[in-house]
Amino acid sequence: MKATSKAKKILIIGMAALFIFLMTASMFAGPLLQSFGGGNGEKKVELPTTSIVEHELTVEQENLLKLDGKTIIKFYHNLACDTCLAEKQFFEALTTQKEFSEQVILEEITGNNTAELPSASMHSYIGQRFLVKGYTQDDVVEALCSVMIKPPVLCAVKNV
Repeated sequence: MKATSKAKKILIIGMAALFIFLMTASMFAGPLLQSFGGGNGEKKVELPTTSIVEHELTVEQENLLKLDGKTIIKFYHNLACDTCLAEKQFFEALTTQKEFSEQVILEEITGNNTAELPSASMHSYIGQRFLVKGYTQDDVVEALCSVMIKPPVLCAVKNV
């Protein structure tokens, strides 16, 4: 009878030690698997390090930028377009202006359809605006101000 109760105690202590080991190991397994690229299969989204990119961003990148309060300008142009170079320079200058530089990301996208180029779209967490061939610089600034989460003072002064 004594041997049976002693075996039960050893079994209970062994099960408790195994349970404690599994609980402790599970705390470290998740981060360890993630560091080796395992885990739930999600990959890390890398955001642009500059305010001007010469390619189209992924949907994940755009969503993260919008959640961070950024407004994304997509400028579609063509290398054969006569007015596109001037428009591209305007968008780049606008993006680097003090009033806009902290909140705006410019995507420069080269397209093939010369009939509709240049064109632009601006979008943020609160809305979007589209501009097609024939827009003015004032149209661009007005559209940008209308979708920015924190429009600069320049936007308010423009409306006075």
